[in-house]
Amino acid sequence: MILKPQDILVLLKLVALREKYWSYNKLAIELGMSPAEVHAAARRAQAAHLAVRKGGRLVPNPGNLGEFLVHGLTRASAAAAVDSDMDRRVARFERAP
Repeated sequence: MILKPQDILVLLKLVALREKYWSYNKLAIELGMSPAEVHAAARRAQAAHLAVRKGGRLVPNPGNLGEFLVHGLTRASAAAAVDSDMDRRVARFERAP
């Protein structure tokens, strides 16, 4: 499963909320996303072990999330930049006579 940028946004919002009550609808409104997008982000975060279920609630996994933010996010951003650069090169090649 591939993480999306909004997954990190949702996780950081959960970190900021700490123990406060939240719902997918409430997060969606606060983040300017749809409830379905928030729910999908939560599923991806859980699948990537960046969040876990505790007592029926989804909570960020601090160790894994911290490691990802320090080491993985820069690599993920670099890979996205390489993909974007590759897309531009392919598009330029396809337009050439």
